[in-house]
Amino acid sequence: MHIILILGTSGDKSIKHTYIFQDKQQEYRNKRHNSTDFFLSLEQQYTILGTKESFEHQLKIFADHPKYYAILEHFNNQAHYINPNDPETLFDKILETLKSLTDKTILIDITHGFRDQPLLATLAALIAKVNFQNKIQLIYARDISPTNQPPQTPKQYRYEMLDEYINIGLKSFLLTSFIQTLTIPKINIQDKLIEMLQNFSQDLHKNNFNNLFSTSLESLKTELQKDKTKALEELILQIKDITNDFETIKSKKYEYEKFYEMATLMLAKNYYLIAATYATETLPRYIKHYFSKHNILTQNAKKTK
Repeated sequence: MHIILILGTSGDKSIKHTYIFQDKQQEYRNKRHNSTDFFLSLEQQYTILGTKESFEHQLKIFADHPKYYAILEHFNNQAHYINPNDPETLFDKILETLKSLTDKTILIDITHGFRDQPLLATLAALIAKVNFQNKIQLIYARDISPTNQPPQTPKQYRYEMLDEYINIGLKSFLLTSFIQTLTIPKINIQDKLIEMLQNFSQDLHKNNFNNLFSTSLESLKTELQKDKTKALEELILQIKDITNDFETIKSKKYEYEKFYEMATLMLAKNYYLIAATYATETLPRYIKHYFSKHNILTQNAKKTK
């Protein structure tokens, strides 16, 4: 595991708080100065990010802890300091770090004051825009201390995994991609709706119309009805509109009509070459239909006998 620590200015040299972490087996309670203390006690690989002030603050807290101090000082000497007034620099650095890592599991610690929900959502969306094969987890410490406790009293924090932020951000990116291009990037995510979208997209771009209209379209519509993710409601509605377009195409009686509607849809998605191909395929099918409707082919056949 590789841990990305985002340092803040929390913690006090003279106070240790209780940090609680629950895994599948049991609950762990540790007395620590802050999350840096908690994570640096693990034998892992680290990337440590923060403002100049946050590095200096953490060095003061761990001045009497040679092991942790040495690690922090090492990163302090080679730090790319983050501008506290420019969250974009933090996101860029996280993204740069994620792209360079080969570890299968990456944990991003956002417990040091990086707790704003909009920022969490932005970070998750940022992560979602990269085709990661790694398992990426967000963790933060929720303050569960009693309310109105006196100042300088040790607090209690419970660690929580915020995987759902990443899942929603990633899924949002994939749904948006489908809406814009009718394709789904190959990204490691276990989700039934995404799987149905991938099947639909694959049949569409392989011109496998039989399976597209008989199986993939129906399966996709079923999953769209099942997905109740509130944050993705608007995107799901847009995809339902797309499935309605394909239902309209499916309902067309003649083959040339289906190809014409496909050409129109692909043109709207800026697939000009594919649209031109469908338009080209429309013409001979229309001519065949017209000749058949007016018995032209039959009459010509009789004349040649």
